[in-house]
Amino acid sequence: MHKRPSFPRGLRLALPLILAAGCRLPDNGLGRASDAGEPLRLEKLQVGSVYGVGSQFKSDGLAFTVSEFDGASGNVEVAQAVAPPAATPSRPGEKAVDRPPGRALRLAHATLGFSGRKVESLEFEYADRGGPVSLALGDASRRAEDWIELDGQDLGGARVSVRESSIAGVRHGHVLVTSSAPIGRFALGGAELDVSALRLLVP
Repeated sequence: MHKRPSFPRGLRLALPLILAAGCRLPDNGLGRASDAGEPLRLEKLQVGSVYGVGSQFKSDGLAFTVSEFDGASGNVEVAQAVAPPAATPSRPGEKAVDRPPGRALRLAHATLGFSGRKVESLEFEYADRGGPVSLALGDASRRAEDWIELDGQDLGGARVSVRESSIAGVRHGHVLVTSSAPIGRFALGGAELDVSALRLLVP
């Protein structure tokens, strides 16, 4: 098993903000987030809030539940995302449109469950700062040492696609889940996992 690198505290804390600010993986085969689907702004969640195991909260028409991960009882922290750059005008004469900032979710030895809305696909960006991760779709779930291990796998009738890169030794990437049937609930888990730019495609 390879040893994960450690990083200065300042870099670790900044990762979810950098990702949610619109930092995308380049179009060189590593993949990047699309503009399809509905972005989760999570504006009802207060920045700095920390939700421990057993916590339940709501935002964006979704119900969230925090549970343990790998037998450890951690938490989920809400971080403020930096506003992404203004969208590039598609036609001459159009104004660039500023997109409001969203929130980043920092999972520390926790699993975050999402329910309340059926979706055809979901996607998000992540910074994996060490330890295993997990993905659950309905009653099907899978654990992996890294997100890239889930690339190309079928889970609960859905297809998982992962593109990963590394900046300053930090694993970060994009996960896309597409399903032939609506997904009623899903969950993300991780030891040290930052999630941002989460989008849902609703039927």
